[in-house]
Amino acid sequence: MSTVAAERPPQRAGGERRVGALAWIVLAAAAGVAAASAADALSRTGHSGGSEVFWLAVALIVAPAAYRLAGRRASSAERAAIVVVAGLALYAVKILRDPFGFTYADELVHFHNLQAILGSGSLFGSNSILPITPRYPGLEAVAAAIARAGGISPFAAGVTLIAVARIVIMLALYLLYEAVSGSRRAAGLGALVYTATPTFLFFSAEFSYESLALPLATVAVYALVRWRRAPDAGTGRAWAAVALAIAAAVVVTHHVTAYALVAFLLVYCLLHWKLRGRRGAPWAIAGVVAVLAAGWLAFAAAGTVGYLRPVFTGAIDKVIQTLNGEAATRVLFANQGGAEQTPLAEQLVAVLGILVLGLAVLAGLRVVWRGRRRNPLMLLLAAAAVAYMCTLPLRLIPAAWETASRAGEFLFIGVGLTVSLGIVWLLERRAVERRAHPVLVALIVALVFGSGVIAGWPSSERLAQPVRVDAGGRTLSSPEYAAATWSGQALGPSAVVAAEDADARLFIDYGHQTAFTGINPNIDLVLSSTQTLQPWERQLLRRYRITLVETDLRDVSSDIIAGYFFDVGKPSLMAAASADKFDLRDVDRIYDSGNLVIYGVRRLW
Repeated sequence: MSTVAAERPPQRAGGERRVGALAWIVLAAAAGVAAASAADALSRTGHSGGSEVFWLAVALIVAPAAYRLAGRRASSAERAAIVVVAGLALYAVKILRDPFGFTYADELVHFHNLQAILGSGSLFGSNSILPITPRYPGLEAVAAAIARAGGISPFAAGVTLIAVARIVIMLALYLLYEAVSGSRRAAGLGALVYTATPTFLFFSAEFSYESLALPLATVAVYALVRWRRAPDAGTGRAWAAVALAIAAAVVVTHHVTAYALVAFLLVYCLLHWKLRGRRGAPWAIAGVVAVLAAGWLAFAAAGTVGYLRPVFTGAIDKVIQTLNGEAATRVLFANQGGAEQTPLAEQLVAVLGILVLGLAVLAGLRVVWRGRRRNPLMLLLAAAAVAYMCTLPLRLIPAAWETASRAGEFLFIGVGLTVSLGIVWLLERRAVERRAHPVLVALIVALVFGSGVIAGWPSSERLAQPVRVDAGGRTLSSPEYAAATWSGQALGPSAVVAAEDADARLFIDYGHQTAFTGINPNIDLVLSSTQTLQPWERQLLRRYRITLVETDLRDVSSDIIAGYFFDVGKPSLMAAASADKFDLRDVDRIYDSGNLVIYGVRRLW
């Protein structure tokens, strides 16, 4: 049997539970948030040392929490509070990077949808950059309700909603892990280990539909556990209703999370059938959720299939080509352009962290196999941990790394519990008790967390970049912000713009105009080709009724992570001929700031 057992929470006289060291954890987290603010200030003003202060910030948030959670004395309530504090503090690290507006690619897309709902009062609007997102309006609908009810700005409503989502996922993970493992120690460590997901610090903290849907799905799984263990039929029906209601919210919020939840429920039912028989498996709940997901796909979001198909087929094709030596592997620790910018020391930390994570997963698998393999949910979460480790090689393949990264957010739920079971097993073995001191556990968790941060976000983009600067008593916006704002004010919302990836997102949010970018339609080729304007390009402009073409010679304009800020240093430029081809007799040069030009192309139709 496993040595991981449920512990009785310590109590004060009279039965009052202790908060223990929570005040010190909060103080350490606050110091970490302050250090993160200092790191961003250093970066924003062009001073050195920001990276070192950033790592100090995350260490102050993660390490003290891990130390306390690894000990025996904390009560269940204190452990739950600690993981929530850590989750919110890490969210603050992301917010402090850009505290006055959304600057992440997906955020800008969803912010447009939120503004459209607030402006029109109706759901299911349009989004020219990511047309599928309005078909899943759960995130924006809740944010719009918060903005209207609270009388706050759309940005503040979005930040508030994701903060609540952070509280929900940290608390739900703790409760889920505690219910499955029977150990508050494993539950606290597992929830904290989950923050080491490479996407947790930045990507999963965006104002984006998955940032809300995944916490909701976690709550649905926890409700399923409570349904399974309900003491009577009435309580069971109540928890089943909660699970279905939350699952329905997931379905209308994010497609991939909904399908992942359906797959999870179905696999759980099959495992339960295999290990314990058909009785007691949540077949009805799984069936209803599957019907809800299929119904929404069929009647409200039919375009989802066409949106997701190229992602998966492209990933599969690239895997085959890479294995056959027909395609190059992806450059690790690189920004979107493929340039290696992560320091060698950080690369070594990332690799070491992955190795330690793998060893911890193996230790956890030992616990599961020896004492918990008859538990369907425990076995499923352990299998998810193994699946996560198996996805790591996919990060070497250009077309598959994003799929692997997105899958990691779901699979890492299994990693969190499996790793924590391994850690607690080591802590409770007398032979290694001294060597596995909570200090060592804190260092290990901090190492794994740092590894996740390094693998999940380019080092050059972790800290704040200048969006606006003061010059001669005036505030200047970055070139792309200035162009988008001017275009909206001077040319109006009826204009339709073709622009580079990063710039187009600003045109829909700050210019309030329709903007096209990317390969569908193939705006990328129109803007990058140096040939004379071709007949098919004129047809494309006419078909999509494009009235403006924005050419931006800066390479960074195609980078959806870094393309919203001032270039620091000498900018890298594209071939000027790609923009010169629009200098035609029937084209008006409406706006010119040097490398960025807006052309009026209505007469090319």
